Amino acid sequence: MKINFIIFFLLLFSMIGCESTKPQTLTQSGQHIAKDPVCEYFADMGCIDVAVTENTPQSTYEGKTYYFCSQRCKTDFDKKPSKYLTMR
Repeated sequence: MKINFIIFFLLLFSMIGCESTKPQTLTQSGQHIAKDPVCEYFADMGCIDVAVTENTPQSTYEGKTYYFCSQRCKTDFDKKPSKYLTMR
């Protein structure tokens, strides 16, 4: 019984971990959607999901590109990226 419990939680945590590494999703029109790490950090539900276009503010940190709902969020992220990525 104890081993089943342990296996269950290992499977659960592995699925949660995989969830955060999914590629960007697409809208019905085929537009990419990304998570704004600054809005996600502050739990600003209104602009966590960002529709990615060629004009979307973006930064690259440790080889990964991050997208933002506004230039202000990008500027905040650029000052201290690790602050906003600790929740991931």
